[in-house]
Amino acid sequence: MTARALPNRKPLLAFVALTLLVILTERLITQLQQFASTPALSLAVTIDLVVGIPGLYYLFIVRKYRISPLTLTGVFALAVLVAAWVLPPGHQYYLAWVQQAWMLAEPLLALLVLYRLRRFVGAYRQARQQQQNLELALEAGFRAVFGNPMRIAVSEIMLLRYGLFFWLRNTEVSTGQRFTLHRDSACVAILATLLLTSVVEMLAVHFLVVRWSTTAAGVVLFLGVYSFVFLVGHLAALVQRAVLLEDDLLRIRVGLVWSFSVPLAAIGTGQLLHDSAVLPTGTLNLAKTLVTPPNILLTCPEPIEATGIYGLRKKTYLLALYVDNPQDFLQNLPLKAPIAAG
Repeated sequence: MTARALPNRKPLLAFVALTLLVILTERLITQLQQFASTPALSLAVTIDLVVGIPGLYYLFIVRKYRISPLTLTGVFALAVLVAAWVLPPGHQYYLAWVQQAWMLAEPLLALLVLYRLRRFVGAYRQARQQQQNLELALEAGFRAVFGNPMRIAVSEIMLLRYGLFFWLRNTEVSTGQRFTLHRDSACVAILATLLLTSVVEMLAVHFLVVRWSTTAAGVVLFLGVYSFVFLVGHLAALVQRAVLLEDDLLRIRVGLVWSFSVPLAAIGTGQLLHDSAVLPTGTLNLAKTLVTPPNILLTCPEPIEATGIYGLRKKTYLLALYVDNPQDFLQNLPLKAPIAAG
């Protein structure tokens, strides 16, 4: 029994690899001696980048993940920027035509985006009336408008919600039992220490790198701030969102990293774990992001799908997690076998 990634990562990896290959190839073409004296090469490079990259996105992302074709507009804009970087300044006349056509189409695209945004807000509000869970309501809104839950966008919204607005009260209401993750573990203290350390490290690296390159220093600073906001959001989500045991579902939420539901009928056995317990091969350890050892091991007769941040998916038979009251948690689960101690 092993935890394995679903094959839906392959189209994304193929798109990234082929896009980088196209950019590198076109960059090498612009370095050839014949490039300056052959105008057709400028046209070919422009077409390969401006048409080729969105084409790859459509084949590997839109079709495979069933994402709205509207997202092609953003990819097209990025492809134009890449083409402006790859092509030398004196060979961008064909690209200038594309940019002018893009400027003419921008108002229509803006109206289309506003229309879709209005539909999404309406769908989200309707879902919010029926679903108190913010994450599930966002996914329902995106699915109603774009035909896809858009988990990457949902992850970013959840990051902003808990990373920048962590002081807001959690309005989620549940009729099930709540099992917290932070009260009896050291995860809050450890993550708070990491937060303080990250601030010092971020500033030190920024002032060190800025001596050599302001651009690199800006990138490092952005990554540092993003990591800081993520840690704040992850910590806030750990405190505010608990594992929920409902009538027929076990809703597992571990900060910002994991959020998925397991039908209670799909859980076979439960086992208490000691701190020094060795997990079986293939176990999906959800307690890693708590920086604490798991105290529960759930075994399922059939593989279940775990969904993580940015749409990460894994299938597994074995789930290791941490809750503050593991014995009460297992006693309330309708297990098919007696509780064992490990």
